[in-house]
Amino acid sequence: MKYKGNHVLNTTLANYLLALFVLPTLLGCVQDIPKQTQGNRWELYRTLAYYKYIERDTAKYAAACFLIENMPYHHSRARIYRGNDTLEQWRHETDSIYYSIVQGVKMDNFPWDSLWQVKKARREMIEADTLPDPIIDYSMLCDITELDFDFLTDHIDNAFRVWHESPFARNLTFDEFKEYILPYRCVEGYGFNETGKAYHDLFAKYVMADSTADLRTTVQYYNAAVNNLRDMNGKTHRTRLAGVYDLYSRDFHDCVDVASYGCNILRACGVPVVVEHNICYRSLSGRHYHCSVYNDSTDTWQTFNPESSLPGDGDWAFAETANVYRSTYAAQKDTPPFLKAEGEYVPSVLNDPCMKDVTAYLAKTASISLPFHESTKCNLAYLATYSRDWQGAIPVTWGVIDRSRGKVTFNHAMPGLLYFPICYPDERYRTFGQPFYIEIEDSVPVIREIPYIDRGDDSRTSITLTRKYPRKPNMKRVAEELIGGRFIGSRKGDFSDAVTLLEIKEAPQPSLLTYPLSHVGRYKSYRFQASEEHPHAHDGCGEMGGYVVEGRV
Repeated sequence: MKYKGNHVLNTTLANYLLALFVLPTLLGCVQDIPKQTQGNRWELYRTLAYYKYIERDTAKYAAACFLIENMPYHHSRARIYRGNDTLEQWRHETDSIYYSIVQGVKMDNFPWDSLWQVKKARREMIEADTLPDPIIDYSMLCDITELDFDFLTDHIDNAFRVWHESPFARNLTFDEFKEYILPYRCVEGYGFNETGKAYHDLFAKYVMADSTADLRTTVQYYNAAVNNLRDMNGKTHRTRLAGVYDLYSRDFHDCVDVASYGCNILRACGVPVVVEHNICYRSLSGRHYHCSVYNDSTDTWQTFNPESSLPGDGDWAFAETANVYRSTYAAQKDTPPFLKAEGEYVPSVLNDPCMKDVTAYLAKTASISLPFHESTKCNLAYLATYSRDWQGAIPVTWGVIDRSRGKVTFNHAMPGLLYFPICYPDERYRTFGQPFYIEIEDSVPVIREIPYIDRGDDSRTSITLTRKYPRKPNMKRVAEELIGGRFIGSRKGDFSDAVTLLEIKEAPQPSLLTYPLSHVGRYKSYRFQASEEHPHAHDGCGEMGGYVVEGRV
């Protein structure tokens, strides 16, 4: 017999049996409970004792130990302090309407037209009213003092069930399972904790990961479900976040919650997903969160946005980012919080014990060493890029200082990125070398320094600025696809007698361009015609700037 959750362990009989048979040996679990538990110690004891002495499941016991041992590194901000019957009734109604339409339907015959009609009518009704806000506790809550027996056992049992049932998870090793399926959170500090069982009960009927052989299609089911559920209600005019209820409207929607909910829900359905983020872009400030999923068939990690793209769509955008970091549940001992000297300041963007640099699977990286002769007790130095929001330089990767050799080594530097080498003797950074970038020559990284010349405040010069930011790779592609495009003229409205006035031979530059015409004639209509190879090429929108065609016509 298994004693489980509210159904048994909370009864008088179960607690009596636990005290009679388990407590005499419970001291063996004490070493697995961190000291920071405060009043929650009994709940963690119950969890470990349940798997060790009641279920006698060594794998689940090890999983519970893994979660509890790393809990001190995890916190939550925000939880629903008081439920709201109206909000839950609204969520349940939305879910019921959507499920009645899509139940048993596959992607190749998805009822988009009928859904559109239902969404339009319901959204008009919902947006004409205002849903109430729940009462939220915005305190910063330590997971190890908040998560109880019911939460942990429900979550662990669901994780093991989908691990064995899902075709995307069943081949994971136990160590892989602990990071890619088991964790109950994927973004540090993100609140409104829910168990995997709760997410599974809500979304497994849509995701169908246990019966879909194609990873892209599985994510597509999630993509369709969340977007349609959001569109069923549109704007509800709520003013506060409301946890899982936010998935049922368009009120609150940014990359952090998109990635967090996408990862947690897909994990709960048996899809091995992680959340990653870049600290900044090469040319822009701000960061972005995305998901990445392990594709067993290709043995690769594929990035995607769980609400707007699919695994394998392509990663060209990552050429524009600095280092990319994966959020882990287990603490990583090679991160700045563990490598720093006692009392050493670590900048907040890298002061996370549960992060792992995964840039190498998205872009080329290199290991380099720089001279370091600064008088400081710090263990760490950093490579920074320009940022107006970070006193001019934001650190994007770290290196460990070797004082005996007078150098610092960076293992995750990126070629082609302008770096400023800095350290933090206090909360303000200090440079310790010239700005530089890296080039790869014959597979060897070569450092190219850019000397800094201080001409003083009174020295001025004139420059001609042609671009503020480097051209985006996608816009370069757009320009290249215009090659072969033609400007044509016609005396007839149907262009049956079209004459080529000019053909684009080279990729246009991103500015207002003037193309002189040598062809002389009078025409009623003019048109830009894309090449046969790229029939949907852009006609001058966006970054391309536009065209002016001159000549005697």
